[in-house]
Amino acid sequence: MPHKHFDERLADLERRLLAMSHKVEGLVGESVSMAMGSGDATMDQIYSGDTEIDAEEVGIEEACIELLALHQPMAGDLRFLVTVLKVNTDLERIGDHAVN
Repeated sequence: MPHKHFDERLADLERRLLAMSHKVEGLVGESVSMAMGSGDATMDQIYSGDTEIDAEEVGIEEACIELLALHQPMAGDLRFLVTVLKVNTDLERIGDHAVN
């Protein structure tokens, strides 16, 4: 049973990372539209979106670290978690650039 729980948590991490990537994509689109003068988003909305992305980045990182510490994954699962950590950081940075 614990292995199934671990697999469910990996799937949840994947869903969270994909949701975060969609948020970042939307934020970049809103930021570009605003810079071009054709967007409906305000700076407050863009800052708010970045704050949400920052919070989600911390949550995903904590979940990865917890899984690494408690389950000591091997092979594919370990590579997946390391990749999630790297992509998570990159997505958060892209969100920061959208604000700038």
